[in-house]
Amino acid sequence: MKRTWSLDELAAHWVLTDPERQLLPDRVDHNRLGFAVHLKFFELEGRFPEAPRDIPAAALNALATQLQIPSTTLARYDWHGRARKHHRAQIRAWFGFRPFTSTDGQALKTWLHQEVLPWTSPLQPLEDTGRDWCRDQHLEPPTAGRLMRLVRSAVQTYEHAFFDMIARRLTPATQQRLDALLQPVGVRLNKRTKTAIDRDDRKIVRFLCRFSATPCVDIETIFLAGKVGVRCFH
Repeated sequence: MKRTWSLDELAAHWVLTDPERQLLPDRVDHNRLGFAVHLKFFELEGRFPEAPRDIPAAALNALATQLQIPSTTLARYDWHGRARKHHRAQIRAWFGFRPFTSTDGQALKTWLHQEVLPWTSPLQPLEDTGRDWCRDQHLEPPTAGRLMRLVRSAVQTYEHAFFDMIARRLTPATQQRLDALLQPVGVRLNKRTKTAIDRDDRKIVRFLCRFSATPCVDIETIFLAGKVGVRCFH
């Protein structure tokens, strides 16, 4: 979420409506402010803030002013307690969302594999794409760490399938010729590229060598430019 908001933007996105005010807890100021923060943040982002630092200061001040509560009251809100869990459930129901499940995780990976990875720039982060998919499905997205693991798993599955497809298309004679290119001369790889290429990835290296006019090609340039849809995580 962006950190700077104009007065007009605050009025358009961070003002509580009368129906939203009726959702607020009746007592305890820090729970009222915490609920309001979660409600408006979810309305804008399709996810909940993970910590107080995620809340723009101007937005917090705007909500606190509306509720006639000092913005510092949020410091007493329990971000790991039962009240927050209950607040999140209420807000999900208000917007017609549901929690993210393991079945949804499999569906997200399948969607990335079939609809996104074949057409996406290999260096483009996919976490935001995953969050957008969750919002379209009316799902509260998983935590940032879980989402990254799901994305990495989808990428690895896609890459392995891609490499296997290429390997199946090479005749044994072609594979032998490509292997011969690597043996006497080798491929110039710096430390970063060596880290990116594991045993399965060497299939694609052999394939790339086929298109070189000389026995040695600039693998790093092709690898990192993403000509073959390879992603590297460090």
